[in-house]
Amino acid sequence: MVGKESENPLQNIFASTILGAVEFINEIRNKHIDRRVEDRNLPDVKKFHEKPDLGEINKYVEKSIPEDPVLLKRVQFYICHRYSGQKLKDIGTHFGIGESGVSQSSRRVAMQMNKDIKLKKKIGKIVSELERSRVLP
Repeated sequence: MVGKESENPLQNIFASTILGAVEFINEIRNKHIDRRVEDRNLPDVKKFHEKPDLGEINKYVEKSIPEDPVLLKRVQFYICHRYSGQKLKDIGTHFGIGESGVSQSSRRVAMQMNKDIKLKKKIGKIVSELERSRVLP
């Protein structure tokens, strides 16, 4: 439209090679990149392998579930366990609990998500925001 500012398509470039929405970038990652070993000749491939750190996960969960401190902790355990790439021992150390506590709490949240669609959507939104923060510059 004449006189109307259009969005810069280069704003959505990721790893200097892929242009598209988060969903498309994740599709490319899942189909083609995750199986690839990091190569010094392809330095931007390592951006596809980066995982959110525990502090970043905690920040996103705290922002999304401020009203229930018990649920907040359990969801933090779950997302850290599923998405950080950290060992249970390291997650437990971060939170001051044992490995089995992280594992059991994570399992309980997964079971609760099967019964509670609102919780499942809320966790999905948190994970989506984390992925977006890892994908978009």
